[in-house]
Amino acid sequence: VTFSVDVAACNADSSNFTIYIDDTPLTLETTSTIPFCPGDDVTLEASYSGGLPDYTLEWSNGENTDTQTVNPLVPTSYSATITDQCGNTTTSDVLAPVPEPEPLSISIDNLLESDCPTDFTLTATASGGIGTYSYLWTEDGLDISQEQFYTRFFDNSTQIQIQVGDECGE
Repeated sequence: VTFSVDVAACNADSSNFTIYIDDTPLTLETTSTIPFCPGDDVTLEASYSGGLPDYTLEWSNGENTDTQTVNPLVPTSYSATITDQCGNTTTSDVLAPVPEPEPLSISIDNLLESDCPTDFTLTATASGGIGTYSYLWTEDGLDISQEQFYTRFFDNSTQIQIQVGDECGE
C-alpha cells in the first residue's frame, strides 16, 4: 500500500510512504528419514514458513523442536502443529517407518550321502533379512570358513554347522 501525504504548511513537498503487507499463508511440511535396520533411529523434521513469526511448534509426542529423533518399534505416525503470532495454525502428519524384513532363513543346497569318503561342496543359500549376508562355517566349535561355499573332504562322521547373519545383526 502506498500513501501520498501533501504537507501544505511551510511550503513543504509531498511525501510517499509504502507499506508492504505480507499475508503469506502459514505452511508446514514434515519429513522423516528412512532407517536401514529395525531399531535404527528415525529423524523427524518440521519446516515452516509464512504467517507471522514468532512460531510455536508442537509434535504429537510433546516435543517442540524443529528436528527430533524417535525410535519406534513399529511404523508410527506423528503430527506436528505450528502456530504463528496471530494464532493461525496448520498441522502436518509424517510416518516414522520401521523396516519389516522377511525372517532370515538358510538352506543347504547339497545333501551329502556317499558310501565312500569324498570331497563335497556345501552351498549355503540365505534369504530374508536385510542387506548383505555373512556366513560362518564351524566344526567342533572352530571357525573354518566365512564363504558361502565350503569344500572339504567329509567322512561319515563329519558334522559342520553354518551360521548366517545379515547387515542388521539378525
